[in-house]
Amino acid sequence: MASIERYSNRNKVKVLVVCATGVGSAMMLKNRLEKEFAGSIQILDVVSYYEITEEDLKDVDLIISSVSLSSVMFLTPVINVSVFLSNEDVEVVRQYLTEHFFLKKDKHIREAMAPEKAKKIIQQVFSEQRIIVFKETVNKADLLQRMVSLLDEGDAPGFVDQFLEQIQLRENYSSVVFGDVLAFPHPATPLSLTEQIVVGICHKPIAWNPENQNIHFVFLLSPSRAHNTCLKYISPSLVSFVGNPSLQKQLMQNPTYPELEKLFIPLLEDQ
Repeated sequence: MASIERYSNRNKVKVLVVCATGVGSAMMLKNRLEKEFAGSIQILDVVSYYEITEEDLKDVDLIISSVSLSSVMFLTPVINVSVFLSNEDVEVVRQYLTEHFFLKKDKHIREAMAPEKAKKIIQQVFSEQRIIVFKETVNKADLLQRMVSLLDEGDAPGFVDQFLEQIQLRENYSSVVFGDVLAFPHPATPLSLTEQIVVGICHKPIAWNPENQNIHFVFLLSPSRAHNTCLKYISPSLVSFVGNPSLQKQLMQNPTYPELEKLFIPLLEDQ
């Protein structure tokens, strides 16, 4: 029976439940989710909005939250629901699970993204002017200062300082380091007109914080104040990049925009 249970859990979507602070309401949401999706999801933990850590997000496929996380960007998909899990919420979760998890297990059902669409998405958020290579040792503050200045709004008075303050505010929520060698800083509140990503590649590792001393890649994410139609595709591809040391090595050896485009098109196609 233990073996059957382990096999069953391996085929379930691993979920982290996030609530405001109340333990009672969190457990109520957890119980409702387990009742509705017992055969589809495995709830790994229930945490407060203010206590989310990188360790909590390890191995998580989906975050289901009763509080808005729109100001905090995670590489893990997020679904917002009410703490009572209404019928509408149930349908939203069920549709998401069907479209993003279970249908993808069948290659005959899944329709891959066309290379042309993947390339267009990449071109809308990345840019040859927004790739910076650090060959010498650089500290975190200088790196972020230089990367933020490469955004379209980087020349606007006060923009860089405001953006850096928002990055610090976001890091107060939870870590932005993933996979030990990559960091994905971004503002707690979107400040850009358009979706943009600045890529920093460090030949010599930088110390992001006392726990993370070996950062080689920094993807500075700047969501749009209006619509973020591309980042919802880019985020899963960044997850794939985090877990692929081979791709990281290729980009380190050839830190150019054409190489980045070549590496990320297949990642978007495979979503």
